[in-house]
Amino acid sequence: MAYTAINDPEQHFNIKLYNGNSQETNHVGIGFQPDFVWIKNRDAADSHCLFDSSRGVTKLISSDVNTAETTDGDTLEAFDSDGFQIDIDDKVNTQMEDFVAWCWLANAGTRTTNSESGDNPAGGYQANTTAGFSIVDYTGTGAVGTMAHGLGAVPDCIIIKNRDEADSWAVYHSSNTSAPATDYLILDTNAATADDATYWNDTAPTSSVFTVTTAHNVNADAEKYIAYCFKSIQGYSKFGSYTGNGAADGTFVYTGFKPAYV
Repeated sequence: MAYTAINDPEQHFNIKLYNGNSQETNHVGIGFQPDFVWIKNRDAADSHCLFDSSRGVTKLISSDVNTAETTDGDTLEAFDSDGFQIDIDDKVNTQMEDFVAWCWLANAGTRTTNSESGDNPAGGYQANTTAGFSIVDYTGTGAVGTMAHGLGAVPDCIIIKNRDEADSWAVYHSSNTSAPATDYLILDTNAATADDATYWNDTAPTSSVFTVTTAHNVNADAEKYIAYCFKSIQGYSKFGSYTGNGAADGTFVYTGFKPAYV
Protein backbone atom coordinates (compact mmCIF):
# COMPACT_ATOMS: atom_id res chain seq x y z
CA MET A 1 0.00 0.00 0.00
CA ALA A 2 1.23 3.50 -0.79
CA TYR A 3 2.53 5.46 2.19
CA THR A 4 -0.09 8.13 1.58
CA ALA A 5 -2.99 8.53 -0.82
CA ILE A 6 -2.50 12.29 -0.91
CA ASN A 7 -0.21 13.28 -3.78
CA ASP A 8 -0.37 17.03 -3.17
CA PRO A 9 -1.08 18.02 0.44
CA GLU A 10 -1.32 21.69 -0.55
CA GLN A 11 -4.57 20.95 -2.38
CA HIS A 12 -6.17 20.09 0.99
CA PHE A 13 -4.36 22.40 3.40
CA ASN A 14 -2.20 25.43 2.73
CA ILE A 15 -0.57 28.26 4.64
CA LYS A 16 -0.44 31.77 3.22
CA LEU A 17 1.60 34.71 4.47
CA TYR A 18 0.29 37.99 3.13
CA ASN A 19 0.71 41.73 3.61
CA GLY A 20 -2.34 43.86 4.36
CA ASN A 21 -3.23 46.82 2.17
CA SER A 22 -6.39 48.24 3.84
CA GLN A 23 -8.12 48.04 0.46
CA GLU A 24 -11.51 46.54 -0.32
CA THR A 25 -11.53 43.19 -2.14
CA ASN A 26 -7.96 42.17 -1.37
CA HIS A 27 -7.55 38.72 -2.97
CA VAL A 28 -5.41 36.11 -1.20
CA GLY A 29 -4.54 33.13 -3.41
CA ILE A 30 -3.83 29.70 -1.92
CA GLY A 31 -4.31 27.34 -4.89
CA PHE A 32 -7.78 25.94 -4.10
CA GLN A 33 -11.20 27.04 -2.85
CA PRO A 34 -10.99 26.84 0.96
CA ASP A 35 -13.84 26.01 3.33
CA PHE A 36 -12.13 26.91 6.61
CA VAL A 37 -9.85 29.95 6.88
CA TRP A 38 -8.09 30.89 10.13
CA ILE A 39 -6.36 34.31 10.03
CA LYS A 40 -4.00 35.97 12.52
CA ASN A 41 -2.41 39.41 12.38
CA ARG A 42 1.27 38.74 13.12
CA ASP A 43 2.08 42.40 13.85
CA ALA A 44 -0.71 43.34 16.26
CA ALA A 45 -2.56 41.97 19.29
CA ASP A 46 -5.72 41.28 17.28
CA SER A 47 -7.84 38.22 17.96
CA HIS A 48 -7.65 35.19 15.73
CA CYS A 49 -10.33 35.28 13.02
CA LEU A 50 -12.03 32.03 11.93
CA PHE A 51 -14.37 31.72 8.95
CA ASP A 52 -15.95 28.76 7.17
CA SER A 53 -18.20 28.15 4.19
CA SER A 54 -20.86 26.32 6.22
CA ARG A 55 -21.64 29.39 8.34
CA GLY A 56 -21.00 31.71 5.40
CA VAL A 57 -18.76 34.65 4.62
CA THR A 58 -18.48 37.58 7.07
CA LYS A 59 -19.41 35.24 9.99
CA LEU A 60 -16.54 35.67 12.45
CA ILE A 61 -15.58 33.63 15.50
CA SER A 62 -12.31 33.93 17.42
CA SER A 63 -10.40 31.02 18.93
CA ASP A 64 -8.68 33.03 21.67
CA VAL A 65 -11.87 34.38 23.27
CA ASN A 66 -15.28 32.98 24.15
CA THR A 67 -17.37 35.63 22.37
CA ALA A 68 -20.35 34.67 20.24
CA GLU A 69 -20.27 34.78 16.46
CA THR A 70 -20.45 38.22 14.89
CA THR A 71 -21.28 39.35 11.36
CA ASP A 72 -18.70 41.76 9.96
CA GLY A 73 -18.90 42.66 6.28
CA ASP A 74 -15.39 44.14 6.37
CA THR A 75 -13.66 40.82 7.11
CA LEU A 76 -13.68 37.75 4.82
CA GLU A 77 -16.16 38.54 2.06
CA ALA A 78 -15.76 35.64 -0.39
CA PHE A 79 -14.38 32.15 -0.90
CA ASP A 80 -13.26 31.87 -4.53
CA SER A 81 -11.79 29.22 -6.80
CA ASP A 82 -8.18 29.69 -5.68
CA GLY A 83 -8.38 31.47 -2.35
CA PHE A 84 -10.43 34.10 -0.56
CA GLN A 85 -11.15 37.81 -0.53
CA ILE A 86 -10.86 40.12 2.45
CA ASP A 87 -12.11 43.64 3.05
CA ILE A 88 -10.73 46.52 5.14
CA ASP A 89 -11.10 45.26 8.72
CA ASP A 90 -7.85 45.76 10.66
CA LYS A 91 -7.90 42.19 12.02
CA VAL A 92 -7.49 40.76 8.50
CA ASN A 93 -6.13 43.56 6.28
CA THR A 94 -4.24 46.41 8.00
CA GLN A 95 -2.00 48.46 5.70
CA MET A 96 1.62 47.19 5.77
CA GLU A 97 1.02 44.61 8.51
CA ASP A 98 1.85 40.93 8.13
CA PHE A 99 -0.77 38.18 8.37
CA VAL A 100 -0.91 34.40 8.27
CA ALA A 101 -3.86 32.36 6.99
CA TRP A 102 -4.25 28.61 7.58
CA CYS A 103 -6.68 27.16 5.04
CA TRP A 104 -8.45 23.79 4.83
CA LEU A 105 -10.56 22.18 2.11
CA ALA A 106 -13.80 20.43 3.12
CA ASN A 107 -16.40 19.99 0.35
CA ALA A 108 -16.47 23.33 -1.47
CA GLY A 109 -19.36 24.52 0.66
CA THR A 110 -21.70 21.63 -0.22
CA ARG A 111 -23.36 20.27 2.92
CA THR A 112 -25.13 17.02 3.71
CA THR A 113 -28.09 17.92 5.95
CA ASN A 114 -29.97 16.01 8.61
CA SER A 115 -33.14 16.79 10.57
CA GLU A 116 -33.59 16.68 14.33
CA SER A 117 -34.44 13.16 15.43
CA GLY A 118 -35.38 12.70 19.07
CA ASP A 119 -32.57 14.40 20.97
CA ASN A 120 -30.17 14.22 18.02
CA PRO A 121 -29.52 17.77 16.76
CA ALA A 122 -30.49 19.02 13.33
CA GLY A 123 -27.70 20.36 11.16
CA GLY A 124 -25.31 19.28 8.48
CA TYR A 125 -21.72 18.54 7.54
CA GLN A 126 -19.32 18.94 4.67
CA ALA A 127 -16.45 16.47 4.69
CA ASN A 128 -13.15 15.82 2.98
CA THR A 129 -12.66 12.14 3.74
CA THR A 130 -9.36 11.99 1.82
CA ALA A 131 -7.75 14.54 4.13
CA GLY A 132 -9.71 13.67 7.28
CA PHE A 133 -11.43 17.00 7.84
CA SER A 134 -15.07 18.00 8.21
CA ILE A 135 -17.12 21.01 9.27
CA VAL A 136 -20.28 20.23 11.24
CA ASP A 137 -23.01 22.74 12.06
CA TYR A 138 -25.94 21.93 14.33
CA THR A 139 -28.67 23.33 16.56
CA GLY A 140 -28.55 22.00 20.11
CA THR A 141 -31.27 20.01 21.83
CA GLY A 142 -30.09 20.28 25.46
CA ALA A 143 -30.14 16.48 25.87
CA VAL A 144 -27.88 13.56 24.99
CA GLY A 145 -27.71 13.24 21.22
CA THR A 146 -25.41 12.40 18.33
CA MET A 147 -24.29 14.40 15.33
CA ALA A 148 -23.01 12.99 12.03
CA HIS A 149 -19.51 14.18 11.09
CA GLY A 150 -19.11 12.63 7.63
CA LEU A 151 -15.50 11.48 7.99
CA GLY A 152 -16.20 7.77 7.56
CA ALA A 153 -13.58 7.18 10.28
CA VAL A 154 -13.30 7.93 13.99
CA PRO A 155 -12.20 11.56 14.51
CA ASP A 156 -9.11 12.26 16.60
CA CYS A 157 -9.92 15.87 17.39
CA ILE A 158 -13.21 17.82 17.61
CA ILE A 159 -13.29 21.56 18.32
CA ILE A 160 -16.74 23.05 19.09
CA LYS A 161 -17.98 26.63 19.54
CA ASN A 162 -21.40 27.89 20.61
CA ARG A 163 -22.13 30.52 17.96
CA ASP A 164 -24.92 32.21 19.94
CA GLU A 165 -23.35 32.70 23.37
CA ALA A 166 -20.11 33.62 25.14
CA ASP A 167 -19.23 30.01 25.92
CA SER A 168 -15.66 28.72 25.85
CA TRP A 169 -14.52 26.47 23.04
CA ALA A 170 -14.74 22.75 23.88
CA VAL A 171 -12.13 20.32 22.59
CA TYR A 172 -12.17 16.51 22.37
CA HIS A 173 -8.83 14.85 21.64
CA SER A 174 -8.26 11.13 21.29
CA SER A 175 -4.87 11.30 23.05
CA ASN A 176 -5.87 13.74 25.78
CA THR A 177 -5.93 11.08 28.53
CA SER A 178 -6.22 7.31 28.83
CA ALA A 179 -10.01 7.79 28.75
CA PRO A 180 -10.45 10.79 26.40
CA ALA A 181 -14.22 10.47 26.10
CA THR A 182 -14.55 11.39 29.79
CA ASP A 183 -12.47 14.58 29.51
CA TYR A 184 -12.36 17.88 27.68
CA LEU A 185 -10.02 20.77 27.01
CA ILE A 186 -10.78 24.48 26.54
CA LEU A 187 -9.26 26.20 23.51
CA ASP A 188 -9.56 29.83 24.61
CA THR A 189 -8.07 29.53 28.11
CA ASN A 190 -5.02 27.91 29.71
CA ALA A 191 -7.14 25.51 31.78
CA ALA A 192 -5.89 21.97 32.27
CA THR A 193 -7.81 18.90 31.15
CA ALA A 194 -11.02 18.36 33.13
CA ASP A 195 -13.36 15.42 33.62
CA ASP A 196 -17.04 16.13 32.90
CA ALA A 197 -19.60 13.70 31.51
CA THR A 198 -21.88 16.56 30.39
CA TYR A 199 -19.63 17.20 27.37
CA TRP A 200 -19.33 13.88 25.49
CA ASN A 201 -21.54 11.72 27.74
CA ASP A 202 -18.40 9.66 28.43
CA THR A 203 -18.94 8.25 24.93
CA ALA A 204 -16.18 8.03 22.34
CA PRO A 205 -16.96 9.22 18.81
CA THR A 206 -17.55 6.57 16.16
CA SER A 207 -16.83 6.46 12.44
CA SER A 208 -20.19 8.15 11.81
CA VAL A 209 -21.16 10.34 14.81
CA PHE A 210 -19.95 12.16 17.90
CA THR A 211 -22.01 12.50 21.09
CA VAL A 212 -22.89 15.71 22.93
CA THR A 213 -24.95 16.11 26.05
CA THR A 214 -26.05 18.92 28.39
CA ALA A 215 -22.99 21.20 28.71
CA HIS A 216 -23.91 24.64 27.40
CA ASN A 217 -20.64 24.76 25.47
CA VAL A 218 -21.71 21.89 23.23
CA ASN A 219 -25.49 21.39 23.28
CA ALA A 220 -27.82 24.04 24.72
CA ASP A 221 -31.38 23.78 23.46
CA ALA A 222 -32.06 25.79 20.27
CA GLU A 223 -28.59 27.36 20.16
CA LYS A 224 -26.32 27.11 17.10
CA TYR A 225 -22.92 25.38 17.09
CA ILE A 226 -20.01 24.79 14.76
CA ALA A 227 -17.60 21.85 15.06
CA TYR A 228 -14.33 21.24 13.25
CA CYS A 229 -13.42 17.53 13.10
CA PHE A 230 -10.05 16.00 12.23
CA LYS A 231 -8.78 12.48 11.63
CA SER A 232 -5.13 11.41 11.32
CA ILE A 233 -4.25 10.52 7.73
CA GLN A 234 -1.02 8.63 7.09
CA GLY A 235 1.63 10.86 5.59
CA TYR A 236 -0.57 13.96 5.81
CA SER A 237 -1.74 14.65 9.37
CA LYS A 238 -1.10 13.28 12.84
CA PHE A 239 -2.84 13.67 16.21
CA GLY A 240 -1.19 12.38 19.36
CA SER A 241 0.36 13.41 22.66
CA TYR A 242 3.80 13.61 24.23
CA THR A 243 5.37 13.97 27.67
CA GLY A 244 7.75 16.88 28.16
CA ASN A 245 11.24 16.31 29.53
CA GLY A 246 12.37 19.87 30.26
CA ALA A 247 15.58 19.33 28.29
CA ALA A 248 17.08 21.85 25.87
CA ASP A 249 16.79 19.43 22.95
CA GLY A 250 13.20 18.58 23.90
CA THR A 251 11.13 15.50 23.30
CA PHE A 252 11.15 14.08 19.78
CA VAL A 253 7.62 13.68 18.41
CA TYR A 254 7.38 11.27 15.48
CA THR A 255 4.81 12.16 12.81
CA GLY A 256 6.13 10.19 9.82
CA PHE A 257 6.40 13.32 7.68
CA LYS A 258 7.72 16.88 7.86
CA PRO A 259 4.80 18.91 9.25
CA ALA A 260 3.84 22.29 7.79
CA TYR A 261 1.61 23.20 10.73
CA VAL A 262 1.94 22.28 14.41
